[in-house]
Amino acid sequence: MKDSSNTLGLDNIIYGIKWHPLDKDGKRTQVIEKTGNKGEEIKSSAGVGNPSEKEFEPPWDNKHGWEVELWIPPQQATNANSAGHDLDVFLPKGKKQLR
Repeated sequence: MKDSSNTLGLDNIIYGIKWHPLDKDGKRTQVIEKTGNKGEEIKSSAGVGNPSEKEFEPPWDNKHGWEVELWIPPQQATNANSAGHDLDVFLPKGKKQLR
C-alpha cells in the first residue's frame, strides 16, 4: 500500500484493511469473529516527495487465498493546506488476483 499526497508538509489519512479467507471456489469462508470487527485501522502521513509505504501480511496461511477489504472512513483534512491523498494498492509479483 502506498499513500502519497501533493500537500506541502505532511498530511494524514486513516484507512483500514480486513482480511477474508477464501474457500476452494474463491468465495468467502465463514469465520467466527467479534461483532463489529471492522478490521485493522492504519494511520498514515505523507507529503510532497514523502510517500508512506506499508506492506501487509494475511493473519494466517490459507491455501485458497484471501480477499482484502479496504475502507476509508469520512474524515476531516489535517490542515487547511491539504491537497488530498492517493492510495495505491499493489500485489506481490506472481500473485493471482481472483477478482
